[in-house]
Amino acid sequence: MGGHVPPAVAIDQFQPASSRRPAIVTVVVLVAVALTVWLGFRATHQDPPIPSAAPSPTAPAATHAATSQNSDSIPFVNTFDNAQGVWTIDKVSWSGPRVVLTMTISVSQGQQLLGFFAFTNNDTSQAYEAQPTGAPDDLVGRVVRAGQKITGTVTFAMPDAESTVFLVDSSGRQVTALLISA
Repeated sequence: MGGHVPPAVAIDQFQPASSRRPAIVTVVVLVAVALTVWLGFRATHQDPPIPSAAPSPTAPAATHAATSQNSDSIPFVNTFDNAQGVWTIDKVSWSGPRVVLTMTISVSQGQQLLGFFAFTNNDTSQAYEAQPTGAPDDLVGRVVRAGQKITGTVTFAMPDAESTVFLVDSSGRQVTALLISA
């Protein structure tokens, strides 16, 4: 019977081998969350392309001058700038490849920076930006605050055609739109 002594056993020998799997899963989950947050932020804060003010080279030249009383009105809610109010196009005056709109904007909440663009309804591939004229009643770039009502003009260099005019927020995104006739 000899003196063979079995080797000593330590409790640590029975622990499972350590794995890197939890660390890898944690990193993958964190990257996925960060990517989701980043994509969500970009989707809600991405600026749209700025419409071109140059008329389309294929646009037909208008040859008549026309004026009409429009008086189309629409309430608006600008969630980007936290503004609410009513926008009215009171008068539409065409003169060749140019239209002058007389409009009224009243703001009941917040403040609205006045910016506009338009499309002709028969060719929406070309956007037309409002042209600042420097006239005292020019509305482009003006700010209307809660409780204010302002009337003035907005000018577009565009073909004489039935069109849609857009009121935009301070980042250039559409808030609402009104139709104008040729």
